[in-house]
Amino acid sequence: MWTPIDQVSSLGEYTQYTALACANASDCIAATDSTHYNSFSIFNGRQWSGLSQFASFEGEVLSLACPAADDCLAANANGTVQRFNGSSWSHAIAVGPLSATL
Repeated sequence: MWTPIDQVSSLGEYTQYTALACANASDCIAATDSTHYNSFSIFNGRQWSGLSQFASFEGEVLSLACPAADDCLAANANGTVQRFNGSSWSHAIAVGPLSATL
């Protein structure tokens, strides 16, 4: 069953989020659009953290995947990927352009 949670960040209702991933019910991460400087917020099961910026990441985040709370990947439209280890993001690694169509 879906349960309502608090608003993702304190930026307000006009914040655009481009991706969301959850390792489990108490470990989620959400990425904002480039208007908000490609930032992310982390959910700990009770509340969302303030926004933090991705490290050296240019281009809007299109996809997030988190098989575990300390292992997430973020991919952007420029074909770069960053890995999150639970506390910080790696430097961006080029893997090739991503397509928005499946």
